[in-house]
Amino acid sequence: MSAYVYKSVLKCRTADQALSAMRRQVKKLRKKHPELAACSLADLGLSMEKAGLNATLYFKKKS
Repeated sequence: MSAYVYKSVLKCRTADQALSAMRRQVKKLRKKHPELAACSLADLGLSMEKAGLNATLYFKKKS
């Protein structure tokens, strides 16, 4: 199984902003890392910090 993990700090104040920021981040990662075209977002870890919302995105190869 091939897996990819990316961490980001997202600046957002509401749940709607967080969802939009996560979608933008996934698009940005897919553009920067072409190998993610063969992957799907498998899991998402979130934690709130002073700097913002820490998001850990887990991608795995599509089966």
